[in-house]
Amino acid sequence: MPLRITWSSLWICTLLIATLSGAGCQGRSATSTAVAPVAAPAAQPQARDLRGFVTSELSRFGGELLTSPPPSALDAYYPPSTPDLRYSLDMEDLYRAASYARHEAHHGRWDRAQKSWATFLQRLSVMRKQVPEWEERFGTVEMWSQALTPLFAAGRTPADADHIEKVWEPLRVRHCEECHQRERLRVIARYHYPVFYKIKLPAPDLEDPMLSAEQRSSATLSFRGYMRLLHGSMLDTLSHEEVGDLAAARLALQRTDKYLSNLHIACKMCHAMEPRLYFIDPASLALFRDLDKLLVPGEKHDTAAYRQQWEQGRNRVCTRCHDVHMLPAKLQRGWAVTTGEQRPGE
Repeated sequence: MPLRITWSSLWICTLLIATLSGAGCQGRSATSTAVAPVAAPAAQPQARDLRGFVTSELSRFGGELLTSPPPSALDAYYPPSTPDLRYSLDMEDLYRAASYARHEAHHGRWDRAQKSWATFLQRLSVMRKQVPEWEERFGTVEMWSQALTPLFAAGRTPADADHIEKVWEPLRVRHCEECHQRERLRVIARYHYPVFYKIKLPAPDLEDPMLSAEQRSSATLSFRGYMRLLHGSMLDTLSHEEVGDLAAARLALQRTDKYLSNLHIACKMCHAMEPRLYFIDPASLALFRDLDKLLVPGEKHDTAAYRQQWEQGRNRVCTRCHDVHMLPAKLQRGWAVTTGEQRPGE
């Protein structure tokens, strides 16, 4: 299926790349003369112009990120196939073994360093075969890592440890970090979050004039439909308040409260342990609910106080929740639209 790039997808891609593409790291400058030098891979540039990076990487990195989920072989290492996030845990163990080896070498504990490095190589060899699409990348890392083994075997001085670090750091940035930047967000969006477009919620207000006939008949909303109706009720509240129709604003605020108060049904699908309500705890919801005290028809309306409290609620409830959940939800939906599982307008 041909790639469809929209202004929305360009914006998402730009934001993701801005978030994920940090400056490269440089190794420590000291070198060793005690062991034969190993040629280090060329380090990535320390800084890249974002506009040029987006232009050059959009079709290769952004397009893949926006239109396809991570390799399906990963299904075997995440729920429901496993009881835990096995692949992520194995990656942490892999990283820890390499870190231990360098840490022990830095402190002159060379026997421990060799043992940890051997553990790292063994785990790397196993993980290389788990995802066929990534086997070549793992193979490159394994080849360079094997070349470092003699340094751990012969190392005995602080200068030797510095030399290992100098060789390792460009390798990590060029191969490990580049792959993580390319794949990690797709993995997180696919396996660490629920599939947002499959979530169904009861309609909290069947009298909402913005409900479609189908929504009113089924009394069930998709998560996206639910959030759109919540957003619409908020817009109504603001619109009526702005023109001084406090009675209508008050009714719209009551609809807003119904939608906000029932969001916990979706939250508890993941955050099952009370009182982990995060962004919709009682104190946060009260910032919106208590706005009705400032929307009393016939009384002098304090517009400044109303807008200030509204902004506090929006920042504490809406923005913080969106920062955590919106990007994964949009990625999931983009993949589903590309494969035909979801229609663009759903």
